[in-house]
Amino acid sequence: MLPKGMDGITRRGFFKAASPALLLGLGSIPVGATAALASLSNPACLRIYRDLNALTAGLLYPSESDYPLNLIRLPLDAIPTNERLADLLGLGNKTVTSEQLDRFIRRRFTDFAGIDPETRTTYRRFRELGAYFNRTFGTTNCRAYRIDTIQVKVLFLGFKPGCGYIGTQTVAIET
Repeated sequence: MLPKGMDGITRRGFFKAASPALLLGLGSIPVGATAALASLSNPACLRIYRDLNALTAGLLYPSESDYPLNLIRLPLDAIPTNERLADLLGLGNKTVTSEQLDRFIRRRFTDFAGIDPETRTTYRRFRELGAYFNRTFGTTNCRAYRIDTIQVKVLFLGFKPGCGYIGTQTVAIET
Protein backbone atom coordinates (compact mmCIF):
# COMPACT_ATOMS: atom_id res chain seq x y z
CA MET A 1 0.00 0.00 0.00
CA LEU A 2 1.31 3.44 -0.91
CA PRO A 3 1.64 6.16 1.71
CA LYS A 4 -1.07 8.77 2.02
CA GLY A 5 -0.53 12.09 0.26
CA MET A 6 0.57 10.77 -3.12
CA ASP A 7 -1.71 13.30 -4.83
CA GLY A 8 -3.70 10.74 -6.81
CA ILE A 9 -0.75 8.84 -8.28
CA THR A 10 -1.53 5.17 -8.72
CA ARG A 11 0.82 2.51 -7.40
CA ARG A 12 1.71 1.47 -10.95
CA GLY A 13 2.22 5.10 -12.02
CA PHE A 14 4.49 5.78 -9.06
CA PHE A 15 6.75 2.79 -9.73
CA LYS A 16 6.80 3.50 -13.46
CA ALA A 17 7.81 7.14 -12.87
CA ALA A 18 10.33 6.53 -10.08
CA SER A 19 13.96 6.12 -10.99
CA PRO A 20 14.97 2.45 -10.70
CA ALA A 21 18.09 3.45 -8.81
CA LEU A 22 16.28 5.56 -6.22
CA LEU A 23 18.28 5.45 -3.02
CA LEU A 24 16.62 5.91 0.31
CA GLY A 25 18.08 5.78 3.76
CA LEU A 26 21.77 5.12 4.00
CA GLY A 27 21.97 2.38 1.42
CA SER A 28 20.48 1.15 -1.78
CA ILE A 29 16.87 0.06 -1.30
CA PRO A 30 14.74 -0.93 -4.29
CA VAL A 31 11.86 1.46 -4.88
CA GLY A 32 9.33 -1.35 -4.39
CA ALA A 33 10.58 -2.26 -0.93
CA THR A 34 8.16 -1.75 1.94
CA ALA A 35 10.81 0.08 3.97
CA ALA A 36 11.34 2.56 1.15
CA LEU A 37 7.63 3.23 0.81
CA ALA A 38 7.26 3.73 4.53
CA SER A 39 9.93 6.44 4.44
CA LEU A 40 8.05 8.30 1.68
CA SER A 41 5.06 9.20 3.85
CA ASN A 42 5.71 12.96 3.74
CA PRO A 43 3.74 14.52 0.84
CA ALA A 44 6.36 17.28 0.43
CA CYS A 45 9.09 14.64 0.00
CA LEU A 46 7.01 12.74 -2.53
CA ARG A 47 6.45 15.92 -4.52
CA ILE A 48 10.20 16.61 -4.58
CA TYR A 49 10.96 13.04 -5.71
CA ARG A 50 8.37 13.30 -8.46
CA ASP A 51 9.71 16.68 -9.61
CA LEU A 52 13.34 15.53 -9.55
CA ASN A 53 12.45 12.36 -11.41
CA ALA A 54 10.79 14.42 -14.16
CA LEU A 55 13.68 16.91 -14.34
CA THR A 56 16.33 14.18 -14.58
CA ALA A 57 14.53 11.78 -16.93
CA GLY A 58 16.93 10.99 -19.77
CA LEU A 59 19.49 13.51 -18.47
CA LEU A 60 23.11 12.34 -18.65
CA TYR A 61 25.98 13.99 -16.79
CA PRO A 62 28.52 15.04 -19.42
CA SER A 63 31.99 13.59 -18.88
CA GLU A 64 34.24 11.11 -20.68
CA SER A 65 31.48 8.55 -20.15
CA ASP A 66 27.99 9.98 -19.69
CA TYR A 67 26.01 8.48 -16.79
CA PRO A 68 22.39 9.13 -15.79
CA LEU A 69 21.38 10.92 -12.61
CA ASN A 70 19.74 8.81 -9.91
CA LEU A 71 17.70 10.06 -6.98
CA ILE A 72 19.11 9.83 -3.47
CA ARG A 73 17.88 10.58 0.05
CA LEU A 74 19.97 10.84 3.19
CA PRO A 75 17.74 11.10 6.28
CA LEU A 76 19.99 13.51 8.18
CA ASP A 77 18.99 16.59 10.12
CA ALA A 78 22.33 18.40 9.91
CA ILE A 79 24.82 19.16 7.16
CA PRO A 80 27.34 16.29 7.11
CA THR A 81 31.02 17.05 6.92
CA ASN A 82 32.61 16.02 3.63
CA GLU A 83 34.26 13.08 5.38
CA ARG A 84 30.98 11.99 7.03
CA LEU A 85 29.19 12.09 3.67
CA ALA A 86 31.80 9.83 2.07
CA ASP A 87 31.50 7.51 5.06
CA LEU A 88 27.68 7.41 4.81
CA LEU A 89 27.96 6.49 1.13
CA GLY A 90 30.41 3.71 1.92
CA LEU A 91 33.29 5.50 0.22
CA GLY A 92 35.54 5.65 3.26
CA ASN A 93 38.52 7.98 3.04
CA LYS A 94 38.01 9.22 -0.53
CA THR A 95 38.72 12.87 -1.37
CA VAL A 96 35.57 15.01 -1.05
CA THR A 97 35.04 18.56 -2.26
CA SER A 98 31.86 20.58 -1.95
CA GLU A 99 30.51 23.97 -2.91
CA GLN A 100 27.23 25.83 -3.25
CA LEU A 101 25.19 24.08 -5.92
CA ASP A 102 24.34 27.36 -7.64
CA ARG A 103 28.03 28.20 -8.07
CA PHE A 104 28.83 24.69 -9.33
CA ILE A 105 26.02 24.78 -11.92
CA ARG A 106 27.02 28.25 -13.17
CA ARG A 107 30.67 27.24 -13.47
CA ARG A 108 30.10 23.81 -15.05
CA PHE A 109 27.06 24.37 -17.29
CA THR A 110 27.49 27.81 -18.85
CA ASP A 111 26.91 28.08 -22.59
CA PHE A 112 29.79 29.24 -24.73
CA ALA A 113 30.15 30.00 -28.41
CA GLY A 114 30.50 26.98 -30.64
CA ILE A 115 28.88 24.28 -28.51
CA ASP A 116 26.58 21.91 -30.36
CA PRO A 117 22.78 22.08 -29.92
CA GLU A 118 22.63 18.79 -27.95
CA THR A 119 25.20 20.03 -25.42
CA ARG A 120 23.41 23.38 -25.19
CA THR A 121 20.16 21.53 -24.37
CA THR A 122 21.93 19.41 -21.72
CA TYR A 123 23.45 22.51 -20.13
CA ARG A 124 20.05 24.23 -20.10
CA ARG A 125 18.49 21.21 -18.38
CA PHE A 126 21.18 21.26 -15.70
CA ARG A 127 20.60 24.98 -15.14
CA GLU A 128 16.86 24.23 -14.79
CA LEU A 129 17.68 21.48 -12.28
CA GLY A 130 19.82 23.93 -10.31
CA ALA A 131 17.02 26.52 -10.36
CA TYR A 132 14.59 23.87 -9.05
CA PHE A 133 16.96 23.06 -6.18
CA ASN A 134 17.27 26.77 -5.31
CA ARG A 135 13.48 27.29 -5.37
CA THR A 136 12.72 24.13 -3.42
CA PHE A 137 15.47 24.11 -0.80
CA GLY A 138 16.82 27.68 -0.80
CA THR A 139 20.25 28.58 -2.16
CA THR A 140 22.06 28.10 1.16
CA ASN A 141 20.60 24.59 1.64
CA CYS A 142 21.91 23.19 -1.68
CA ARG A 143 25.38 21.71 -2.19
CA ALA A 144 27.29 19.98 -4.96
CA TYR A 145 29.68 17.25 -3.82
CA ARG A 146 32.46 15.54 -5.77
CA ILE A 147 33.93 12.40 -4.24
CA ASP A 148 37.15 10.71 -5.40
CA THR A 149 39.18 11.26 -8.57
CA ILE A 150 39.00 9.70 -12.05
CA GLN A 151 35.69 7.91 -11.32
CA VAL A 152 34.07 10.84 -9.50
CA LYS A 153 30.77 10.46 -7.67
CA VAL A 154 28.86 13.73 -8.19
CA LEU A 155 25.96 14.57 -5.87
CA PHE A 156 23.54 17.48 -5.84
CA LEU A 157 21.83 17.62 -2.44
CA GLY A 158 19.25 19.91 -0.91
CA PHE A 159 17.98 19.92 2.67
CA LYS A 160 14.27 20.00 3.54
CA PRO A 161 13.02 19.63 7.14
CA GLY A 162 11.10 16.38 7.47
CA CYS A 163 12.77 14.96 4.36
CA GLY A 164 16.46 15.16 5.14
CA TYR A 165 18.81 15.54 2.20
CA ILE A 166 17.27 14.83 -1.19
CA GLY A 167 18.95 15.07 -4.53
CA THR A 168 20.74 13.30 -7.33
CA GLN A 169 23.90 11.31 -7.75
CA THR A 170 25.87 10.20 -10.77
CA VAL A 171 29.38 9.28 -11.85
CA ALA A 172 31.73 11.43 -13.93
CA ILE A 173 34.78 9.84 -15.55
CA GLU A 174 37.70 12.29 -15.55
CA THR A 175 41.09 10.97 -16.60
